[in-house]
Amino acid sequence: LITHEPVHTTVSTTATASSEPVGLELHAFAVCNSRQMGGGRLIAPDAVVDDGLLDVCLIEAMSTLDFVALLRKVSEGDHIDDKRVRYFRTAAVQLRFDRTIKVNTDGQVLEAQQCDYRILPKAASFLAPRTT
Repeated sequence: LITHEPVHTTVSTTATASSEPVGLELHAFAVCNSRQMGGGRLIAPDAVVDDGLLDVCLIEAMSTLDFVALLRKVSEGDHIDDKRVRYFRTAAVQLRFDRTIKVNTDGQVLEAQQCDYRILPKAASFLAPRTT
């Protein structure tokens, strides 16, 4: 955390019809389809798995001490009320970074200079026993 540098990010979304790309300095981000990640951390407290939307949490740049203090709030989902956190729901979001960064994608660490996330309706099939 001490050597971590925020990354300049351009965020484009379909949240509204008139959405313009926004430039932000980010410490961290999460794009979620469910409420919890990383061992039960409530990063996206409003997420609903089957609503057709992604929950996006953007944590703006701040001092390392402030960032560590904010991370403590994530377990309960209280971080989304912080003015340095942008939390919204959308069907698609694109994040473009000013340099290559490491991105944790469901446990796999990848390097990227751009991330595109979108919902693919009915893309997964599941088998379950009938309930009576």
